[in-house]
Amino acid sequence: MEESARRASSGDLDVLIGLAAAARRELPERKGGDVAARLDPQRNDPGARIATALDDEATVLFVGTIDGTVVGYGLMTLGTVSDGSAQANVEEIFVDPGARSVGVGEAILEALLMEASGRGAVAIQSVALPGDHAMGLEEVLRGTVPWHGRPGDPRPSVVGRAVSGGRPELCVGAIAIEDDQILLVRRGTDPGKGLWSLPGGRVEAGEAMVSAVVRELREETGLSGVCGPILGWVEHLTVDHHFVIADFQVTILDGGSPVPGSDAVDAAWLDVSDLDVVQLVDGLATFLVEQGLAPARLLSLD
Repeated sequence: MEESARRASSGDLDVLIGLAAAARRELPERKGGDVAARLDPQRNDPGARIATALDDEATVLFVGTIDGTVVGYGLMTLGTVSDGSAQANVEEIFVDPGARSVGVGEAILEALLMEASGRGAVAIQSVALPGDHAMGLEEVLRGTVPWHGRPGDPRPSVVGRAVSGGRPELCVGAIAIEDDQILLVRRGTDPGKGLWSLPGGRVEAGEAMVSAVVRELREETGLSGVCGPILGWVEHLTVDHHFVIADFQVTILDGGSPVPGSDAVDAAWLDVSDLDVVQLVDGLATFLVEQGLAPARLLSLD
């Protein structure tokens, strides 16, 4: 059984109208859905929105399929924020009840996010019903949406929200590169358990970010270092967490081999050119390429 997503075509119209009608029949049964249903301008004619979306350049419509059969859809609109930057709004994702929990919704959302990125969107927004929040954003906004920024970039990197969510947590990462090798740790806990990442973690209350960089470096690798300038930042939004991670250049002071500690299960100097042979946390390859620290071919990893 193969789950995938593709751009909708006029040949999908009849099936899409049926799915849109099913989505609106189901809506009042969900927590908060009765209010959403009353506010839906297409509640009496769901097919009108679908038909319009097929011909509207500012609207993106994808279908989710199982073995080629359409079983769901996702609808996203594109607009601009106050500074003129592009923003995407994921308005609807619906999968037939009999085709859920096999990855169709995730495939649809991934296709929408790729389209948004390709069109230059610097922000993505979506709203989940209160009853959907417990399921996780895999059903509505996927699990993790990494976007990247550089110092001085005034634009937001990502906006994604459920009806309720946690407060943003400030984190730091240490970027140490010597002789074309980068210091990485393999995470022993979620998020990113089993994947390679930069040494780093949360900034504690009352702690300066530069101090947090040096502390996390020592805790996770056993190495001492001096924190240099910030190179960039990454924002990760999940159903459970909202991480804002500032990554700093670090100079290692001692020449010993790294020893994993804290929540790292491994630590090593890895060749930057060979990072495609290990599994990196989401967004790290893109970030390193954007900063000019890794070859462009690593973009395929994200």
